[in-house]
Amino acid sequence: MKTKAPKPTPTRLGLYVTTERDRSYGDYFHIKASVVTIGLNAYERRRIDDTPDYRPEAGYDTIRNTDDSTDYGGLYLSNLHVTCQGQGTDTPRRLYGFAVEYRNVGSVDQRAAERMATTLKTIDKRMEALDETFGRPSGFGQYLARVAAAIKCETFVFKQGASRGWSYSDMDHQICDVSQGIYKVEGLADAWIREDEIAAQKREQEQRQADAS
Repeated sequence: MKTKAPKPTPTRLGLYVTTERDRSYGDYFHIKASVVTIGLNAYERRRIDDTPDYRPEAGYDTIRNTDDSTDYGGLYLSNLHVTCQGQGTDTPRRLYGFAVEYRNVGSVDQRAAERMATTLKTIDKRMEALDETFGRPSGFGQYLARVAAAIKCETFVFKQGASRGWSYSDMDHQICDVSQGIYKVEGLADAWIREDEIAAQKREQEQRQADAS
């Protein structure tokens, strides 16, 4: 009786969450997420199995962009982004335009286009099934969690503090699970939505402190 070979360990995926303020044409706020890998990739794990003396440079929490040539669970995740935006002049402020899309793509041949289309259709189908089970997401944090579930990602990544350079290794990060990630994303959204209120409260507090001194 033949024994089945063990399934390869999947590469750990993370949603790398950032914010952006764009005042070039109005006042827009964006929360964006791109897909990154965390830790060893499939090639490095194979090298470790095949070559005992091999020592990869990557560590357990090394963050890298997804690879163009790799399918992650059958999905093409290179340059895949999840986005939303809000307009600062709206009253009340709100986030809208939740989307999963490819961005910053250079040239696209037929094979890449087909992989992109298949991936987008698969994610959309999986998210529709989640909507039927749990209802529509109430905010962008929950929307990101649905995308994470659709691509089998269990981690959110947030940059901490100032960058020391251009690469991921030149930055400090917080890596957290999806439930913590939802909470942090909703906190980012709430801070922007309540920006004027928070600023007014800070001014009042500073004025009280000045009056008391």
